[in-house]
Amino acid sequence: MLKIENLIKSFGIGDDALEIIKNISFEVKEGESVAIVGTSGSGKTTLLGLTAGLDTPTSGKVFIDNIDITTLSENDKADIRNQKIGFIFQNFQLLPSLTALENVMTPLELQGQSNAKKKANDMLKEVGLEGREHHYPNQLSGGEQQRVALARAFVTTPKILFADEPTGNLDEETSAHVENLLFELNKNHNTTLVIVTHDPQLARKAKRILKVKDGKMEEDNIS
Repeated sequence: MLKIENLIKSFGIGDDALEIIKNISFEVKEGESVAIVGTSGSGKTTLLGLTAGLDTPTSGKVFIDNIDITTLSENDKADIRNQKIGFIFQNFQLLPSLTALENVMTPLELQGQSNAKKKANDMLKEVGLEGREHHYPNQLSGGEQQRVALARAFVTTPKILFADEPTGNLDEETSAHVENLLFELNKNHNTTLVIVTHDPQLARKAKRILKVKDGKMEEDNIS
């Protein structure tokens, strides 16, 4: 589902160039869950942005569902993200002027689906938010906002989901609930899951752990 070949990301030109990602290669199978771990500044978030098509590598290739997204225009990459990719962010990224239901409906409406409201309602029920559909983000707790974000990410049944520190802003109890929900949805929908995290407990729930250190993948730390 995801194949990374000789990925390099540099900032600057010539001798002054700073290499953030240093010739990384790996693969993730369909339905697999993978955690990318590393200390702050190791390059893991940059790597996630590159693999999700949110940033462009200096060199190397990124294949999502056998499509080399590094050769695509920005419009074509946006289409791939809309059709095949889901995202979950640490700060939720909900639209404050929309209700929980409307936030979850948005990606379905962008795809032109006529039954967006029913699908969004069903997904909110699946994440335990029945009765909270018409609340705005500022009327929801942090854990509830993250569950709305989960519902929005999964409602289009993406082929692959990228999560950047999905429990980073949550307390321990709420984090555990969101983590369990994330992997339940991964299992129930067979969505490939790639998580960037500094939380070892969350990382251990994934089928594989990829460790990034100083922009390199430490192959002997893959489990």
